[in-house]
Amino acid sequence: MITHAEAEAKFKKCRDKERGYKLAADTRLQRRGHAFVVRLHETDVVIIRPDGTYRLNSGRWRTVTTKNRMNMVLPCCVSQRKGIWCIGDKFYTDGMLIDSDGIVIGKTICMKEALKIKTRVDSVCNKFTKFVTKRCLGLDIRGWEKYSKHALPRVSNKSSLTKLWNDITSATFYWREWLDDNGHNLFLIMYLATLARGYDNPKIFWELMRNDCLRCVDSPFIPDHIRALLRPRKLFITNMILAGELNE
Repeated sequence: MITHAEAEAKFKKCRDKERGYKLAADTRLQRRGHAFVVRLHETDVVIIRPDGTYRLNSGRWRTVTTKNRMNMVLPCCVSQRKGIWCIGDKFYTDGMLIDSDGIVIGKTICMKEALKIKTRVDSVCNKFTKFVTKRCLGLDIRGWEKYSKHALPRVSNKSSLTKLWNDITSATFYWREWLDDNGHNLFLIMYLATLARGYDNPKIFWELMRNDCLRCVDSPFIPDHIRALLRPRKLFITNMILAGELNE
C-alpha cells in the first residue's frame, strides 16, 4: 500500500520529475496536479488522490502485470475468479473508487451476478461453435485471398466485440444472410478465427479446413479455431454486458 503522503515522499527522491519515481519494471510514480499516478507503460493504472482515495483504470489491459501494479499501491487486493477481476465480492470496473480502508465507494455489481453473466456468455459461445462447425459442412468457404485484406482486431476492441457478439447471438436465425459477400459474414469469422490460432502460415490450415468442409468431413480445425477466437474475447464481452454496453 502507498498513501498519498508516502507517494509524495517517494516522488521527492526522483531526479527526473517528468519521468517520475521508478516503482517497478515499466512502472513509474508521477505527479498529476495534487494527485499522484502509478503509470504502467502508457496507462495510469492507479490515481492516488489527496483525499486518500484511489481511482483505478486497467486501460482494458487485464493482465497479471496490471493487476500486480495495482496491488502494490492499494489498501485492498484486486483478484481474479474464473477470469473475472474483482475486489472482495465486488465486480471490478475501470474508474471505480477505493477508500483508504480498501472499501469500494459507490454502486457496484456483486461477483455472483457477474459470474452468472459469464456462465451465460460461455454457454452462448459454445452453442455458436457447434453451429459454425455444423453449418460449414458441404460449403465452399473460398480461398484465403478472399479475406486476406482483413486483420485480426485487438482482443478488447469494442466495435469488433459488438459486431462479433451480435453475430453470435443472431447466428441461428440469420445464417443464410451471413453467406452474402458483403460485410462481416460467417466465413470472415472463420478467417479471423484462423488468424487467432497464431500459426506461422495460417493459409495452410485454411486450405485444410476448406477441403474438409467441401468433403463434408468433421474438421477438428473449425471448432479449435472458433474457440481460439472466442476464448480471450468472452471476458471482454462479459464486461461490456455488465457495463450496459451490450445486450445479453
